[in-house]
Amino acid sequence: MDKFSVTLLPGIVKLYKCTRNEFQKIVKHRFYDITKDILCQTMLDDEITFYFHVLETNAASHAVFQSICVYDPRSYRAIDIHEDMPGIDHVGIIYQISKRFVEKQIPILYINTYGHNIVLVLEEYLPRAFDVLKEIAYVS
Repeated sequence: MDKFSVTLLPGIVKLYKCTRNEFQKIVKHRFYDITKDILCQTMLDDEITFYFHVLETNAASHAVFQSICVYDPRSYRAIDIHEDMPGIDHVGIIYQISKRFVEKQIPILYINTYGHNIVLVLEEYLPRAFDVLKEIAYVS
């Protein structure tokens, strides 16, 4: 596989999980701005996970989410993986990244959308993660 490109997205990401019933409370009261606050949202069975940007303007939203949802108190950084083809045409990219991160004992959470491959890394692992990425990718 050819070398790919990676970009560190600005800001910190927090993770929240709720049920569909709890999600209805959040939607009903519009506790967040989906265009600014949410990096990604996944829904599977009765679990809805929010990958939430930490911004100066959304502290109140975080307080509400923390009162309704289960949340991870740790902070993550999002790394965007670039290739020239969107969709499901990326053969081996997850393997290339995860193999190297496993070797260095760096835990990651991988999110894939149609046009983006995003790796979430705990903030404390970010320097080590970028050392690995510099070996296998173009870092911008």
